Amino acid sequence: MKSTLSRLVIATVLIIGTAHVLPVIAAREMIVLAVIFTAFAVLKFVFRATCYIAFKVLKWAFIIAVTGLILATLF
Repeated sequence: MKSTLSRLVIATVLIIGTAHVLPVIAAREMIVLAVIFTAFAVLKFVFRATCYIAFKVLKWAFIIAVTGLILATLF
């Protein structure tokens, strides 16, 4: 997975750029469509980043729990 910070910066630049450029070149309906598309892209990024971090933490918690269980049965 790419760096979370770089993805966040890219998403922010896309949102700001979209907000500044679209009113100049597009009709109102296209602006609404672009905003909806951008919102879904940002939500997808947030969801993926959250799931990535949560599963990483769960993986390490599972490893620690299994290690602790093995050590507890030995002593």
